[in-house]
Amino acid sequence: MSDQSLLLNPSMKDLTIVTLPATLKLTSSTYLAWKTQVEALLYGLDLHKFIDGTHPSPSPTVSADGKSTPNPAYSTWFRQDRLLFGALVGSLSPPIVPLITGAASSREAWQILAKTYASPTRGHIKQLKHRLKQTTKTPTQSITDYMQIIKSTVDELAILGKKMDDEDVIDIILHGLDQNSYKPIIDAIYARDNPIPFNELHEKLINHELTLTQATGNQAIHQPASVFYAQNRSGGKSWPPRQGSSGHRSASHGHSSRSDASAPGLLPTPNQPRGAKPYLGKCQWCQQIGHSIHTCSIFKKTHPTISIPSFHNTSQGRNAQVYSMHTNTNNGTQTNWLFDSGASHHVTNDLNNLSLHTPYDDSPLPHSSPPSLSTPSLSSSSTYTNPNSSPTSLQSMQTPPSNPPKLPTNPNVSHLNTPPSSPPKRATRPNPKPNSRYSSSEFFLYTSNTSTPSDPPTITHALKHPSWRNAMQAEFDALQKNHTWTLVPSTDAPNLVGSKWVFRTKYNPDGTVDRLKARLVAKGFTQRPGIDYRETFSPVLKPATLRLVLSLAVSNGWPLRQLDINNAFLQGNLHEDVFMAQPPGFVDPSFPNHVCKLNKAIYGLKQASRAWYDELKSFLVSLGFKPTISDSSLFTLTTGSHLIFILVYVDDIIITGSSHSLITKFIHTLSTKFSLKDLGSLSYFLGIEVIPHSQGILLCQKKYITDIIQKANMSDCKSISTPITCSDPLTTKGGTPYSSPTQYRALVGALQYLSLTRPDVAFTVNRLSQFMHAPTSLHWQALKRLLRYLQGTSTHGILIRKHSPLHLHAFTDADWAGDKDNYRSTTGYIVYLGSNPISWSSKRQTTLARSSTEAEFRAVASTTTEVQWIRHLLSELGFTSAITPTVYCDNLSATTYSANPVFHSRMKHLALDFHFVREKVQDGSLRVTHISGDDQLADALTKPLLRPRFQYLVSKIGLTPMSSILRGNINV
Repeated sequence: MSDQSLLLNPSMKDLTIVTLPATLKLTSSTYLAWKTQVEALLYGLDLHKFIDGTHPSPSPTVSADGKSTPNPAYSTWFRQDRLLFGALVGSLSPPIVPLITGAASSREAWQILAKTYASPTRGHIKQLKHRLKQTTKTPTQSITDYMQIIKSTVDELAILGKKMDDEDVIDIILHGLDQNSYKPIIDAIYARDNPIPFNELHEKLINHELTLTQATGNQAIHQPASVFYAQNRSGGKSWPPRQGSSGHRSASHGHSSRSDASAPGLLPTPNQPRGAKPYLGKCQWCQQIGHSIHTCSIFKKTHPTISIPSFHNTSQGRNAQVYSMHTNTNNGTQTNWLFDSGASHHVTNDLNNLSLHTPYDDSPLPHSSPPSLSTPSLSSSSTYTNPNSSPTSLQSMQTPPSNPPKLPTNPNVSHLNTPPSSPPKRATRPNPKPNSRYSSSEFFLYTSNTSTPSDPPTITHALKHPSWRNAMQAEFDALQKNHTWTLVPSTDAPNLVGSKWVFRTKYNPDGTVDRLKARLVAKGFTQRPGIDYRETFSPVLKPATLRLVLSLAVSNGWPLRQLDINNAFLQGNLHEDVFMAQPPGFVDPSFPNHVCKLNKAIYGLKQASRAWYDELKSFLVSLGFKPTISDSSLFTLTTGSHLIFILVYVDDIIITGSSHSLITKFIHTLSTKFSLKDLGSLSYFLGIEVIPHSQGILLCQKKYITDIIQKANMSDCKSISTPITCSDPLTTKGGTPYSSPTQYRALVGALQYLSLTRPDVAFTVNRLSQFMHAPTSLHWQALKRLLRYLQGTSTHGILIRKHSPLHLHAFTDADWAGDKDNYRSTTGYIVYLGSNPISWSSKRQTTLARSSTEAEFRAVASTTTEVQWIRHLLSELGFTSAITPTVYCDNLSATTYSANPVFHSRMKHLALDFHFVREKVQDGSLRVTHISGDDQLADALTKPLLRPRFQYLVSKIGLTPMSSILRGNINV
């Protein structure tokens, strides 16, 4: 307030002029921000007492000597209140002003606004919660904007007295993200023991968003050939011209030869009416229909320096060259046209690989050469073939022509900027004497990317294929038949869980397609503890238990049968009220707004596996089976002199026992309770190939290894003889940060499952796993070396021999201070049942060992624990051995301490391990024996080794290549 204003009105000196900034006006959706702004200003001016009631209105008059006179305090209060009221009115948007025009004071106006926009009405709260559930991140939306929208809605709920837990807010944020692009970070956040703070989540998502943007920006932008395949199928119209269209035919295929493209990068439809709007296609960047990447404003903003090539047809007949990439096989009807795969022969022995097929009627098959096609990679300019050429038989095509045709060069097509493809490597040796009739300049190479068809990422893609539609229908019918849910009004659902379809192609061990599987899963990450789930733990079969039971079955000549429970999780009964959205694509038209109240557990629910296990366990117990104490996933049944063992891994079951008839009877009884598939003899279980042989069985993961190598794009890599180098130990400080840590973590995580049958890579995988938090370029090189080793040993596996004595012995070793980052030691052991390896481990010790004896003794203690557990499991199965289990250790001091009754003071920090091992030795349940370092098999699980030593130990451990199994050359 200026001095001039005081001179004009001296009474203003006791008042405070209130001027609210006009940067934020109150609207129906900005109450919280507006209130924060106004309150801060009023507290700063010490005027907040006018609106919170602590400075009420004084009496308008005062009495003195029996006379009433105006109260000066009231006059001052009233004028200040009017100034504040006027400032509030000025901060409102025009539609809000009528709400407070009748207010007598600023406090009354404040209360009216609070009741209007901060009143906890049920409808308002429900509307905000519904908005939260429907909020999803769009492809063009940044993480900051997306999280700000959710945070604003959550704050509005807090004003209404419905404050949400931070964990629920995190679930809503993750639920609205793209489950494909953000899957790694979503899985990592849900794997945490403690909820992640909001600020930390914001930071991680921004970093991941930056990684995705950089990864997308680094890819070369090409206009794919499939841009000429019309994706608009509305109205039954197809893009290619119908055969026989007048005025739009090329030489022999009925394709257009006009050159009237109306937009860069787009070709008009040849049969398009004059003046009609052409089909503009679908943008390859933002996936919106109606424009191409050339005119995409989003792409231009994010990549202003990248120039997209355009297809300007300036010569007659240019369109015909593009149209010739299609083949019309339907006369007179409109259908979608597809590209040829580029393969010289299209042959399959399985009709399931073909979506459409008809019997051959012995009619002749014409083979005509395609019309001319342009390519920028060759310099020849002559015509490839004559479009009017006569049909050529397959027999005549096998003989190379004397004058091989060449592809013409079209300089305009080179605007595609497609990098030249390198020739594929062949496994066969090249012919040292090539055909002299062909010169190197006359050859041309046509390459194509051939790979296994990927699973549909979304339901939209799946619905386009009849085979996937049938798989979805079969799954939905099974759910309906099982009475999995009941439709109820959505108002009955306190917490609604989403649902989605997951598609997987099931393969046989040889890599051929077995079947297509569509699974409806619930989005369990939106469940709330205490509301729709409580207990979630479910036991899982231990790998050592599997190998132990297989060893017993092979040694006794028992049959091994495998079962697969159909929709296993649907068999479990729920004890909580869980509400799920109706399946996408299968919404009941009579009740589109209803939700599914689940009667049975469904895949994806947090308690689904536990509910299924409880149901199966109850049924098996009713038949007389007992779960073992050592492993709850192993059930045993003793009937007279016969034994039956059942191994359960979720919905995969292995049955073995001494009686064929009892096993068959049990399978029949189980089928009356659960829908199952009898897979016959055990051959492929959890990615493990079980290959029978006269000497036993071979456990191999060849296909699993091949899949990992393909995911790393290393199918053509050269093999190497050792998995890890000895010269350069891995540390956290070496190399530069790896550009794609997610890829590193995914591959190393997949390799951990490989240790089921490959003890030779246990140490390397364990070592690489220690750098998953921050991998570097050196760690990535070490990972690629391991993959190269697996490339050459993919057919290796563990041989379970028939003729194996029933006694336990183990090899244990430790690499003292082998970790150069913290100088901790590594424990490694292998436990054998006779000559069969059944358990092994390579693990860094949790504490620092001050001597090699201490490190070795800790390894002995860990091995003793494993041996005692296996011994107890054998006892539960009814197998005992008169021979005391033996642990072989190559450290003389550690061996001596295990039997020494005198406790030394320098071993106090090893008191528990010391007394545990010594107690087992003294009661005769264990022997610790010294062994030479040259005979220590566990040496391969503790440190990198040179090739001769490593290969020697691998052969002694029990690894056998599949080739020796096939030719029958096994050294027992």
